[in-house]
Formats: sequence, C-alpha cells, structure tokens
Amino acid sequence: MLAQGLDQFYLKKGEEYLAYEKVRTARQNLETSQDSLAAAQADLPDAYAAFDIADYDLTSARESKDRERFETAKAAYDAAKLVLDQLVQQEADA
Repeated sequence: MLAQGLDQFYLKKGEEYLAYEKVRTARQNLETSQDSLAAAQADLPDAYAAFDIADYDLTSARESKDRERFETAKAAYDAAKLVLDQLVQQEADA
C-alpha cells in the first residue's frame, strides 16, 4: 500500500514538473515573439520610407530612359523591397 502511494506520488511529481516546463517554455516563446514583434514594428516605418524613396527613384529612372540610372535605381528598389518584405514577414510570424 505504501509502495503504491509512493509510486502515485512520484508520478504526480513528474506530471507537475512536465507542466512547469511547458509553462516555462511557453513564457520564453512568448517573450521571444514579443521582442521580435517589437523589433519589426520599430524598423517598419524606416523600411516603408526607404521603399517609397526607392520606388520613386525607380519610376523617375524609368521615365529618364537612362540605362545606368535605371539599373542603379532597380538595385536599390530590390534591396528596399527585400528588407520591407522580411520585416513584414517577421511581424506576421511574431
């Protein structure tokens, strides 16, 4: 009878430990997600501004018919779009 009681006690202690670890892990995941979201939201306004400038420059370069200017503007546009897309995805994932 005592052995059975001890077995049940240790099973409950194990279940309690597993529940504690799940809660601890969930808290860590929440904190990580909140940090990631805050970082993305802090960087998004600058990324949108850089993208808008790059988009304007690309449109202007298209109209100028200058090949070198267009290629430079296209590279800047692609880089700005990549950064913006990554931040939007980071925000969505958080």
